[in-house]
Amino acid sequence: MLDQLRSFYGTEFVADLAALYLDDSRRLVAELRAALEGSDRGELVRITHDLKSSSAQLGATAVSEAAAAIEGGARSDMPLEELHGLAEDFFRLDEQAVEEIRGLTSSGWRPASTPGPR
Repeated sequence: MLDQLRSFYGTEFVADLAALYLDDSRRLVAELRAALEGSDRGELVRITHDLKSSSAQLGATAVSEAAAAIEGGARSDMPLEELHGLAEDFFRLDEQAVEEIRGLTSSGWRPASTPGPR
């Protein structure tokens, strides 16, 4: 998906988009962990909705689907133990996606605001 975006919008745009995703998703993942610890279903819905959307836009489909599962579970009063299980799956998939995106950005996909060779 990132290659398709890059061919259409250009490397700098996609690098900027990836950097923004990394920043925002790290904040949201920290908020997700806090919402899980606090058993705050409303926050779980809000956070996972945002993660679902932003991950889908970047092409991280598995991460988006995992976030959607948590969102749906939180909306339907799924037992907290099951939500925690879904969250563990999400965290694993998210870390894989983050590593892939970081690998792309470290191999020449630099945001326009980052100095360095292009």
